[in-house]
Amino acid sequence: MYRLERTAARVMTNCVAKVNLDYISARTIRHIYEVLGAFKKGLALDGISNQGFDSHLDMLGYAMSSPSFSFEQYVNLFEMMTKDIHRIMSEYFISVFEGPLETIIPKLPRAYENNKSLKEKEVFYQISERFFRDHLAAAFLVQDLDQFMTRIHNALVTIKSKYTDEAIQSMMTYDPDLTFSALNRETPPIDNPVFLGAKAFFLKKLTAYHFNVPPGFILTTEVFRHKDILRSHPQMMLELNLQIKAEIAAIETQTHTVFGDPDKPLFFSVRSGSSLSLPGAMKTFLNVGMNDEIAQRFSESPDMAWTAWDSYRRLLQSWGMAFGIERDAFDHAIQEAKLRYHVANKIDFDADQMKEVAFDYKAILKSHDVYFEEDPFKQMKIAIATVIDSWFSKNAGEYRKHMQIAGGWGTAVLVQKMILGNKSKRSGTGVVFTSSPFVKNPSAGITLYGDFVLCSQGEDVVSGLVHTLPITEKQRQAHYKESPLSLESGFPKIYAKLRENAVKLIETYGFAHQDIEFTFESDDAADLYLLQIRNQNLKNQKTQLYFETSPPLHKVLGRGIGISPDLLSGVLAFDYEDILHIKEEMPGKKIILARPDTVPDDIPLIFECDGLLTARGGATSHAAVTAANLGKACIVGVTNLSVDELNKTCTIGTHQLVVGDPVTLNGQNGQLFHGHYKIVERIFDKYEEE
Repeated sequence: MYRLERTAARVMTNCVAKVNLDYISARTIRHIYEVLGAFKKGLALDGISNQGFDSHLDMLGYAMSSPSFSFEQYVNLFEMMTKDIHRIMSEYFISVFEGPLETIIPKLPRAYENNKSLKEKEVFYQISERFFRDHLAAAFLVQDLDQFMTRIHNALVTIKSKYTDEAIQSMMTYDPDLTFSALNRETPPIDNPVFLGAKAFFLKKLTAYHFNVPPGFILTTEVFRHKDILRSHPQMMLELNLQIKAEIAAIETQTHTVFGDPDKPLFFSVRSGSSLSLPGAMKTFLNVGMNDEIAQRFSESPDMAWTAWDSYRRLLQSWGMAFGIERDAFDHAIQEAKLRYHVANKIDFDADQMKEVAFDYKAILKSHDVYFEEDPFKQMKIAIATVIDSWFSKNAGEYRKHMQIAGGWGTAVLVQKMILGNKSKRSGTGVVFTSSPFVKNPSAGITLYGDFVLCSQGEDVVSGLVHTLPITEKQRQAHYKESPLSLESGFPKIYAKLRENAVKLIETYGFAHQDIEFTFESDDAADLYLLQIRNQNLKNQKTQLYFETSPPLHKVLGRGIGISPDLLSGVLAFDYEDILHIKEEMPGKKIILARPDTVPDDIPLIFECDGLLTARGGATSHAAVTAANLGKACIVGVTNLSVDELNKTCTIGTHQLVVGDPVTLNGQNGQLFHGHYKIVERIFDKYEEE
């Protein structure tokens, strides 16, 4: 029996050692509760119990279910349990022996002979104290329990001395078991949009349904909610970093690549993901894990030279913009390079020229005193922290304010293996709607409509910075007449797989119509990856706008891509100052915002205008989708339109337009007219032929 006790005692010692008291979180309290419960059972086997201890242990269990249970209340509970343990020691190991010892010790003459210098009473206390100490040390679990409670008490005292009440409350409610999930791993308590954000939640569903999704992991909104205490407590941050490394290691095993290894590198995207979408309003990092050495070695891989330097360029730009450098600085650098090398598009640079552009970008960071972290893991940590903090950015705040989204939702962070849509001229990235915005009856079935770009990465289309290509031939003939190809005609296998995915989502798994972001690395359907899905915002139109008298053809200034069936006559504005001026000087006039592209930075301006007109970008860019969802008339990618933001003019053909000039948008066919035209409304017949 003694051997069994020693074995049980060793088990309890190991359990106690695993309770990390460097900080006390919700998980720590759970572990303490479980260990104290085991002590209770162990003592009961030895016939030892205490009603007070049992009652207070029950109270601890109930307290764990209440996030509002305070630090001071926990301190009180543990103090009471410490007293309970002292009562156990007194009742079972001290009081019961006090009487017999008073009789026995005086009959031990040798004890007094060895301590002649001490008084008789002092000898009695010395001998009895030694007896009690030895007896407790030999007792099953009692001293271990007492020492465990002492550790808990000391930890609480230390925490109280170092941290504010607010920080302590955050620490006590933080639960490390709710902080991480992987796309290919079930984590039932947190597999929901509140913890994972909508983006990662649906990607986990796609992964479970065996769609081709890049492997990745999620830092949940639990990290966002407790970011301040995590950053201020070294041990808590160390544990978080170790978990990030463990998640990265799991993806390394899946992909047979190594993060930070120049010879078989693994790169990541780091994206935000709230429960409620804020399209384009927060920071994104691409190709995290690159530095000068890794980019150089990666460029030496077969057929990867251009891709390596283009990928590094993108990381440097996303890094610089995350730390306050304006997009224009990078746009200016690449435009200068195009002029220098006489190329029209970045895809026309050779590898050495793209390398030069990448280092031009790095020089921009240096000139703006933005430090670029070369260490891949430190890069990752900074990228994650920056994405979390971007919840508080001006754009995100404006979006939440306009859409009445509470700030407390916060954001998860989604880290995924990069898919190289910039691998070659037979790779690309795009966004597709499963229901065309020009179909009058959305219930008619799957009618793909969207944009894609060749030799690009995931953010290119949604950022609205590029001229796009159409998804279907029908779309090309209707709205992209000058486009040489569509995804359907140029990449039939990719198109077929994309359509198959859309059918599976909607007809097999019961999703509503979706907005799907995708990237493909080659013509092979196996190289098509889904990066995100979200419910498409479909409008049930009851009325239709039309011109009372059709504008004359000679008033047509140009044509782009209409992304809503709306018509709008208004006056031009180029920035927020113009919008305020027009509202003051021309009250009641509709305002049409003219921009070079549909970048997410413009979303706060879109809230203030009535229509949007851009020179670049596609129908599926974040800003364009936001405009359409808000009911704004919108034409993007207008051919030959040039917008000069500095001088507040736009030129199309021989026409130059300035602030306040009258223009009309026909979102139904993408036509831009000079002048104002009366617009009327009629009842919409959803069964009418397109």
